[in-house]
Amino acid sequence: RDVFVPPPPRPGFDDSNDASNASEVAVYALAYVDGAVWLGGRFDALIAEGGSAAAAAADDDADVRPRGVARWTEALGLHRHPAGGFLFGGAGAPGVVSALAVDEAGGVVYAAGIFDEIEATNAPCRCLAALPFREAATAWTCVAAPAYGFDPFRAPTLLLHDGDALYVAGRAATDAGWWRANKKTVAVATFSFRAGDRYGRR
Repeated sequence: RDVFVPPPPRPGFDDSNDASNASEVAVYALAYVDGAVWLGGRFDALIAEGGSAAAAAADDDADVRPRGVARWTEALGLHRHPAGGFLFGGAGAPGVVSALAVDEAGGVVYAAGIFDEIEATNAPCRCLAALPFREAATAWTCVAAPAYGFDPFRAPTLLLHDGDALYVAGRAATDAGWWRANKKTVAVATFSFRAGDRYGRR
């Protein structure tokens, strides 16, 4: 069976306080989407059966680097989704996905966590993204516009989709408009997102 490889610690970060920099593998979220189990967490690469962690960590092949989000199916086992994952803090460091939610009717899966960039497109994205999972050749899209961004060092911790809107509870980014207006430590936001949107409608 394939297994995850942890991301390497980044200099200047304290492992004990920063979930994005801890050196062990962790899975924080699960979601069932169209016959596949999605996993969100802190991991960087996959070790093929019979392989080694060192070889996987040194492999530059993007196909073995799920970057915080992966899928499992009966046919393929544990694998990276073609849309890739997320990055955080520059230098290609993998992001961390702490929550997943699914809009079955709309065909969208949501990911929240400690990330500030979408890997496949290098688009900036603070902590909250969406992926239409029934469309071919789709990519993650940022849900929260910069004015309603979350703090990438304190990831959104809860996601809930009620069939109409996405609810997100997390810490507002201190340079976002909604934090400057209200100075709230914890923000609860609702977003409406459809495939093809640039950002979700808050």
